[in-house]
Amino acid sequence: MALDIFILGAAKPAVGENPVALQKIGHATTVIDWQLDSFTGLEYGKINFLGGYHIDDIIHHCPQINYVLIKDWQHKSVLNTLLQGPLTGKSALITYADTIFRQHVIKELAASEADLSIAIDINYQHRFSTRSATDLAIAEIIIPTQGKFKGCKAEFTGLIHCKPHITNIISKLSCQDVGKNLLDLISYLQKAGHKLEFIDVGNNWAELNEPADIARFILGNKADSLARLAPMVRNSHIGKQISFSVKDWLGNERHILNKISLAFPKTPVAIRSSSSSEDGWIKSGAGKYTSILDIDSQSIPNLTVAINKVIASYGSHLDRKYDQVLVQEFIQDVRCAGVVFTCSLETGAPYYIFNFDDNSGVTNSITSGFYSDSRTIILQHSRPEQLDEIEQKLSAVLDAVSEIRQLVAFDKLDIEFAIDSKDRVHTFQVRPITIDHRAYESVSHLFEKQLRSSIGLFKSSQAASPFVCGESTCFSNMSDWNPAEIIGTSPKPLAFSLYTKLITNDIWAKQRSEFGYRDIRPQPLIISFCGKPYVDLRASFNTFIPKSLDDKLASKLVAAYLSNLKSNPKYHDKIEFDVALTIWTPSFKDDAKNRLLKHSITEVEISSLEDKLKSITCRAVVNLEKDVASITKLEKRREKLILSKLSSLDKAYALLDDCQRFGTLAFAHAARHGFIATSFLKSFQREGMLTLKQFDQFMLSINTVVSDIQADQLELVNGNIGMEGLVARYGHLRPGTYDATAQAYWEDPQLYLTGSKRKKTNKSTMPLVLSKTQERQVSLAIREVGLQLSVTDFFDYLKRAIISREAVKLAFTHNLSLALDYIIDFGKGIGISRENIVYLNYHNLTSLKLGTLAHHQLATIIGESAKQDKLNKMFELPGFICEANDFYCFEKHSAQANFITNKQVTAKIMALRTGGTSDVSGRIILIQQADPGYDWLFSYNIAGLITQHGGANSHMAIRTAELGIPAAIGVGDKIYNKLLSSDKVKLDCNNNNIVIII
Repeated sequence: MALDIFILGAAKPAVGENPVALQKIGHATTVIDWQLDSFTGLEYGKINFLGGYHIDDIIHHCPQINYVLIKDWQHKSVLNTLLQGPLTGKSALITYADTIFRQHVIKELAASEADLSIAIDINYQHRFSTRSATDLAIAEIIIPTQGKFKGCKAEFTGLIHCKPHITNIISKLSCQDVGKNLLDLISYLQKAGHKLEFIDVGNNWAELNEPADIARFILGNKADSLARLAPMVRNSHIGKQISFSVKDWLGNERHILNKISLAFPKTPVAIRSSSSSEDGWIKSGAGKYTSILDIDSQSIPNLTVAINKVIASYGSHLDRKYDQVLVQEFIQDVRCAGVVFTCSLETGAPYYIFNFDDNSGVTNSITSGFYSDSRTIILQHSRPEQLDEIEQKLSAVLDAVSEIRQLVAFDKLDIEFAIDSKDRVHTFQVRPITIDHRAYESVSHLFEKQLRSSIGLFKSSQAASPFVCGESTCFSNMSDWNPAEIIGTSPKPLAFSLYTKLITNDIWAKQRSEFGYRDIRPQPLIISFCGKPYVDLRASFNTFIPKSLDDKLASKLVAAYLSNLKSNPKYHDKIEFDVALTIWTPSFKDDAKNRLLKHSITEVEISSLEDKLKSITCRAVVNLEKDVASITKLEKRREKLILSKLSSLDKAYALLDDCQRFGTLAFAHAARHGFIATSFLKSFQREGMLTLKQFDQFMLSINTVVSDIQADQLELVNGNIGMEGLVARYGHLRPGTYDATAQAYWEDPQLYLTGSKRKKTNKSTMPLVLSKTQERQVSLAIREVGLQLSVTDFFDYLKRAIISREAVKLAFTHNLSLALDYIIDFGKGIGISRENIVYLNYHNLTSLKLGTLAHHQLATIIGESAKQDKLNKMFELPGFICEANDFYCFEKHSAQANFITNKQVTAKIMALRTGGTSDVSGRIILIQQADPGYDWLFSYNIAGLITQHGGANSHMAIRTAELGIPAAIGVGDKIYNKLLSSDKVKLDCNNNNIVIII
């Protein structure tokens, strides 16, 4: 007689937003897909899904089965869900919606002759090695009272089979009679004297609580997965292997050694770890245990030593029963080796991520973590053919990986591979990626649409404009006003909108025009691709061209700059130093010829550009004070606004408006002056007018804001100033200038402003002394640019320009930070948390002020914005985009970092994501952005500083040079990600090098 099947899936999921039935086993397979497949071979009548939460989505995905909407599912129990099902006089198979089983388990249960058959797991505590205490705590425990498992503690799997008469009994029950869950039902039926059979399903089931459970269910451990795949793969080779547990090794060492020697009579072997904790690999787990290569398979002593070393590497994680050692044939003549992930680690987004070495000739350079010259290529799943454009030899690896994905029916994998000298692909390891990505499943269906939309925006942005020179454009996240450094690569809407409002929609271009460059307003500088900010380089280059230059030459210059950058994308964060010619310095002529002559720009045209840039440079030097004068007005108006009785929202609005009118324009001017100063100093050094020691001495002689902070902190220690005074001056600073979730200094002044742990900075008090030859050369340069200044006065300008840049930044960020405080306070007043207020944008705040947006509408806006933010996090995009294909496939290039000082330091590294920690002294600090909000670090005796983003003229470059702290500013994604998993590094600024020690 056919049975009916009941899937209990009414409740809201514990993790993620999709109903559990639609949560993913892989990119293409959901839980309900797997369940329906497991019912294959059964003789059944109806499959009934008893649902509530998002039931319409499940119906749309799987319309062929019967659905029952459970009344009041939000407040009722799982037993109530079952009792509302169409229970008839048939046998019934009942299962939770968040569990999966192998087909033979389902068949065994259905074939049972017992009144009630219950699937249990006797070995539940060790079903998968990384099972957490939290997961074990919520397991439904059952102790059978009859049968061969009587008295054994087991986990109830949620799967039961009922004979027809039991189904009839259940159909007449109520929760008041029984209880709340299926365990209560089992207990009730058992007490009624019905025959029960408990069937141990072992490892043949899994539940959604932890991704590692699903991964283990499908793949097994490392050795198991390779053994299963070896006879099936056609696109790669899985060599002969022997695996054994640590327990077996300790009990029968001689037998195992003989077995290895017989299995590999003529080839060396690799001894690899196969730890149970490694099978649930998350992020940095791969390679944390020892693997030893090229061992003579006939040498018993060498094999013994190697195996014992691998086992010893398990350390305190050793589990003798479940940890194994894997012995494989050692592959020689390796052409390329590495690891490929079949999804993004953080979000599970559909990307292949190849991390490989095609230079060293060894197979473990990537997994060992000791090889620094590796390559990383990212490929979006929908365009596999694009891989050929970047690295053709990986196409065979992609074929192998695609085959393995299909064979294991699981596509979140970490696969270790090699290509030998005959172009044969070898697969060494297949591990699951067990990071929980369910939080992103609710937006994953929007991924392709968003990607296509951004590509469409990129293509439409290529069109020529009648007011902007250049036939096409490229985009960078670290050029010009370098958004990746200032607001990050995935900023929240509030931060993004404030940055564009205050600077990159208008002020950037206005400042350039006032300086003497082309005015291309209303062209914005920054646009967003997939929620990530990028600088329009055509727009940027236009505003570095003197407005008095004719359009024809301007167009040629833009084309030359773009062409040079495409040929050298590593300079995309240094366009003002290495690509564009924006001011005159003594090295102008050589730089211009090297960059422009090859683009058919004549020496006459170069001379014309030189004359115009001399004029801009000369005018700038004498206008410093005038250009930044409005900052005084900003500070006076700020005090009045603080004391006013305006509402929090109105104060924020007024502070931001003042910030734009009187603050960011002055800062944009000050930043240009700071750039001029840095460029002259670098040019003087390059031309031999300054030595490196003199350059460092000059920078050390500059007292900027950080020097003032340290001086005030010393006054605090000496009791000459109170903490209130420091908070009044510097309390507005925050690590993340535009980020309202970042804590301001005033919120934890003891951490950020206490300076007792910082040694006194060894500032230079000696005046810069030039030789007569140097002074004559500098004087000639000053005259050549058209200035009537002494060498002393010119160096005084250079110093004042660098100081002004930092002082004006301190002033305008005061307005910005206060505005963020008032926005947070406004949100608090209407029940919106600090973490949620950042999902509003400046336009929303304006609409609130004007009354065109009501408070009750904000929850919807925040919800949609948070959803979009989650989607944005799924995208992997390069820092430099010059064609549409870059959205699908790109190589992560190592950035050319800016090394500060000529010092060398070796120390432990500490990565700071947000906020602060008191334990930073003596460490090399790793941060993402060269943001002024991290100035608190300089109150401590840090050994060095490394930033992911930042340019040669960035805030932290100036700070570290002033303090003589060794630093690498703007190392880029690739090096930054390596350093994240490192413990100790050598920062060698003299040799422009970062060496990972451990």
